[in-house]
Amino acid sequence: MIDQAIVPTGTTALMPVMGIQDAIARYNAVIEFTKKVMKSGKDYGVVPGTGNMPTLLKPGAEKLCSLFGMCPEFVVTDKIVDFEKGLFYFEHRCDLYHNGVKVGSGIGSCNSKEKKYRYRNITEKQATEDDKARAIRVEEKSGQYGKYKVYVVENLEPFDLVNTINKMSQKRSLVAATLIAANASEFFTQDIEDMDLIEGEYHETPAPAPQEQPHEDLTLEAALNMRTPKGKQLGELSEEQLQIVIDKATNGLHAAAVLVLNSRKAAQP
Repeated sequence: MIDQAIVPTGTTALMPVMGIQDAIARYNAVIEFTKKVMKSGKDYGVVPGTGNMPTLLKPGAEKLCSLFGMCPEFVVTDKIVDFEKGLFYFEHRCDLYHNGVKVGSGIGSCNSKEKKYRYRNITEKQATEDDKARAIRVEEKSGQYGKYKVYVVENLEPFDLVNTINKMSQKRSLVAATLIAANASEFFTQDIEDMDLIEGEYHETPAPAPQEQPHEDLTLEAALNMRTPKGKQLGELSEEQLQIVIDKATNGLHAAAVLVLNSRKAAQP
């Protein structure tokens, strides 16, 4: 069979629903909105090793929905909830409506066998002898102050992740639907390799950490109380976690993490 283009004729001919100028204005609106409102690393980001096309994140999808007046409705299309085997799977369809009319739809799924949920990474200092014994593999990571080991172990408590997996499925369906409804696939992507980024596991490839000294007016007490984007105080973090903050953060948070880590090193005998 030869592929053919079917061209409707007469009153059934497929015609544009908007004028050319309106289409141009809509296209430019997405560009301007991305430049002036959406923020790299928060609303979208580039996954290392997947090219230069940025991946749309949930906050960015929500902003695009607000821009075009689209309301999401989530429908569970498939699921497996097996507490005996520890297997949890959710598939959602996200329907986007504008003034009561469906303008886009996308499917997303998530399951407890995905790498980010199936395994846990434990640093060498935090790992118990039992963690080390049941480690699937040992990975070597590099930080500003050298290399350190991470033990990759099977997650024995997938039951704590049921709600997270359910929400992740909804997030993925929202992003998929928004890319279609907002005609934003030219600007953003959502590949299966990108899924971790939506949850915040990946970040844009960071520039080298600036060689800055802690601000003169930044006290150790203030640095200890400063919080990471996930809400944890720097004083609560381990040295390995502080190192991660230093590697990824800039400006005030970077300076505070340096101050806390250096103060700990100075206090060591």
